Amino acid sequence: PSSPPVGTPVPANKAASNPPRPTAAFMPMRSPSAPPNTPPRPMPAAAPSARAPQYSANPPKPDNKRKYAIFAGAGAAVVVVAVVLFLVLNSANGGSGGDQTAQSPGTQPTTGHTTPKSGESSATNAPAGLGKTVPESKITDFGAAGRALTAFYDNPAGGWSKLTPAAQQVYGSEQAFADYWANNKVTDYASARADSGGSNSDGSITMNLTVNGTRNGYRIVMSGGQMLIDADTRLGPQGAAGSGY
Repeated sequence: PSSPPVGTPVPANKAASNPPRPTAAFMPMRSPSAPPNTPPRPMPAAAPSARAPQYSANPPKPDNKRKYAIFAGAGAAVVVVAVVLFLVLNSANGGSGGDQTAQSPGTQPTTGHTTPKSGESSATNAPAGLGKTVPESKITDFGAAGRALTAFYDNPAGGWSKLTPAAQQVYGSEQAFADYWANNKVTDYASARADSGGSNSDGSITMNLTVNGTRNGYRIVMSGGQMLIDADTRLGPQGAAGSGY
C-alpha cells in the first residue's frame, strides 16, 4: 500500500482482543506463604567435649618416693660391696697369719698368774722392789742364813712366810704360790754357800744355792726379827734378779 501523505496522523495500534496466555513454561512463581508465627524451639545444650590432653615441654619429674627408693637401693649396693671386700680381705689376712688363733665369742681370756714350768727362766715379771728390802739389822751368822734358805726348798709349798713381801709378789698371790709349787718339784739341791761376796754393804747376805742343777744367788735379809728370802725363788736361772744387784 502506499504510505500516507506526510502530515497525516497515524492511528494508534489497537490492543489485541485476546492477549496471549502464559503457558506452563512461563507460569510466574509465587513465593510461599510465610508460616504462622511460632515460638522458637529451644536449642539442645551442647554436649561437653572431651578435654584434649595437655602436653608439657618438660618431662614429668619422679616423685619423692621414687627418689628415696633409688637412693636406698644405691646405699644397699654400697653396703653389700663393702661387706664383700671386708670378707675377702679378712680371709686373705687369716690365710697368711697361720700363727694367730681366733677366740670364740663365748671364750674369754683368763687373767692371773701363769705358772711357769720347771727349768723356765724366772727372771721375767719380777717386782720392781725385789732385792731392795731394807734390812733391820746386819746378818753376821752365815750358817743361819744358809739354813734359812735350804729350809725353804725342803718344803717350798709351805714356805710362803719365809719370803719378803717383794719376793711373795713374784708369784702374784698365795694361791698362785701354792699352785706353782704343786706343779713344780724340787728334785735336789746342794749346800748353800756365801762364796760370791757374802755380806753386803746394807747388812744383807747373798747365799748361792744350786737347785735342780741351776745355781742362783739369793739375798737374805733380817726383817721382823727373822731371816727372810728377798729373791725370786722360782725354779730356773735368775741372773742378777736374785741378788738385787
